[in-house]
Amino acid sequence: MLKVIAHVHFDPTRKEQLLEIYDDFVPKVLAEDGCHQYEPHEDFPTELPNQMVEECRILVLEQWRDGDAFQAHLQAPHVIDFRKAIQGIVTEVKVQVLGSLEID
Repeated sequence: MLKVIAHVHFDPTRKEQLLEIYDDFVPKVLAEDGCHQYEPHEDFPTELPNQMVEECRILVLEQWRDGDAFQAHLQAPHVIDFRKAIQGIVTEVKVQVLGSLEID
């Protein structure tokens, strides 16, 4: 099982446009073979002194059956279309791909 955390930074003046793109995109990703989770989130400010809050970031939590499913996702036509649609809106994307630790 792979878990992916995508940090998507965007132009704050175009947030609504980005959310509309995600509204169309998320169901397509969830329908992919091997996708167990694909959930965009935004920071929820609290009173925690050590909390990281970034107003211009969407954090996407993903879970994939395996590396092959994730690689197929990256090549899917709707992912390629998504990348084109977010050009000029998204300013930076950083991705973490995590595998489970095997602890006895």
